[in-house]
Amino acid sequence: MADLNFIRDSTTVGEAAARAAALKVPAGVVSSSETLCLCGLNVQYPWSRLLMAGRKTMEVRKYALGKYRCFSAGEQLFLIETLGSGSTQGAMVDIAMAPAPLKAQVLGVIVFAGSIEFENYDHFDAHRSDTLIEQGRFYDWGTSEPQTLFGWYVQHVRAFKRPVPMGHIRKSLLGWTKPVKLLVDFKSRSPR
Repeated sequence: MADLNFIRDSTTVGEAAARAAALKVPAGVVSSSETLCLCGLNVQYPWSRLLMAGRKTMEVRKYALGKYRCFSAGEQLFLIETLGSGSTQGAMVDIAMAPAPLKAQVLGVIVFAGSIEFENYDHFDAHRSDTLIEQGRFYDWGTSEPQTLFGWYVQHVRAFKRPVPMGHIRKSLLGWTKPVKLLVDFKSRSPR
């Protein structure tokens, strides 16, 4: 009965399937599955992949980290990969890149250490190797309004073994501003 309740407590079909599969693991075998309940941040492809690969060390936003309660320094967030333009144009991509997803998916967990407000173009340009935004492209300084931009310092990322489909879970333009429960498998153990 406890096993059935474990599956019943799932919030998505994907989570229920993963929980059912976890129950098939023989006794004595350690499973790497974890249930996490976190808010989630939308990040467009290809920047989502660059963040998870550790190449992009600063996320650029039009608001400071902490403006929204769920997006605060030191908090774990699901990284929700969205399609964006579906191409790598505008990003300084120097790694092999899988194709863009057809639908939004969750790639892993990200933690931000803090944020800065960019003062001007030179300040933004000094962080180009952190943001990986190509000069003169859509997300570059001066190409979109408002001109106030913030850089969020990445503290830590942890990728899942496989992306988790969004299924029927709804998200806002920002992502998940209320915690969502997912059963996930990480590529590697969390650092101590």
